[in-house]
Amino acid sequence: MKRTEAEIQLISSYLLNQLTEEQKIAFEERIASDSILQDDVTKLKLLAQVTERQLLREKIQQIQIAKFAEWANEETEETTTEVKVIPLRNRWLFTRKLSAVTSVASIAFVISYLSFSDVTYEPMAFSERSNNHVMNDPVLEKLNKAVSLVQHGNSHEATLLFDQIERLPNIHPYYRDAAAWYEVVALQKTGKNQQAKDLLEQIESNPRFQFNIPTIDKWKVKWKLLF
Repeated sequence: MKRTEAEIQLISSYLLNQLTEEQKIAFEERIASDSILQDDVTKLKLLAQVTERQLLREKIQQIQIAKFAEWANEETEETTTEVKVIPLRNRWLFTRKLSAVTSVASIAFVISYLSFSDVTYEPMAFSERSNNHVMNDPVLEKLNKAVSLVQHGNSHEATLLFDQIERLPNIHPYYRDAAAWYEVVALQKTGKNQQAKDLLEQIESNPRFQFNIPTIDKWKVKWKLLF
């Protein structure tokens, strides 16, 4: 069931405890009598929590890397022969304090982030798959063209191209898997949510899937497929 923007806002306000007591009671009565709504609320809450933790983890890692680089620079600037040691306990305390500060990210931010931010579109070279020269690879060129179409709002045309790529004989699995993921994105953008869900389920159940889908990108698409 596709929810309207007003319905999504109502669910968000409920999860953020922004409803009046009267509104909250009325909404909870709706939830109790509507199993689909109940399922949507549960999924939204869980997805927001999972994504918030992922965003927090990535932010902590970024700041840690910057901080450790700062410590390394300080060590190289020492003018004496004394070795400067940063106690592990201090680093652990730094991480704990950082986690406490960054954990203020709210469900509202996560909902906004998932709703309005797009997935990442990386130009694919796939040079890591072999030592062969791939710059003139026609399959690669077609794949990058299809990804560009999605990125610039031509998702319907892109889905047709992705489908053609996946059906090519003897195609390298990495190409096929990349096409499958971006086809999910394109299908969602054109409103073909069930097809996108089915293809995403195939991707997630395939233990040999080779394309590395960023976790956050996957959650962005899953979020949009909920409604």
